[in-house]
Amino acid sequence: MQVLANTLGALHEFAYSKRNLLTLKDDRVIPVVVRTLSITESAVLVNATRLVAVCAKERSCRRLVSIFSQIVLQTILATVLRHAGGILKNSF
Repeated sequence: MQVLANTLGALHEFAYSKRNLLTLKDDRVIPVVVRTLSITESAVLVNATRLVAVCAKERSCRRLVSIFSQIVLQTILATVLRHAGGILKNSF
């Protein structure tokens, strides 16, 4: 996880250049980064969030971030609900 956190941190610094940010978009890196938001390791979350924030500032990347964020949130919600059902069933 440390390597992933460091890679995301480096990509965050890399993305401050508009040319580099558009390269991340064209090479389909942004959806991969957004999916890392479902990882619970704090260093990964911090660096992924920082990178997604930089991406969201660019108009051409914002829609892509929004679409994949919704997919990740739906997946997380479905997982929580699935496990919550088992927890509630076991508690009665």
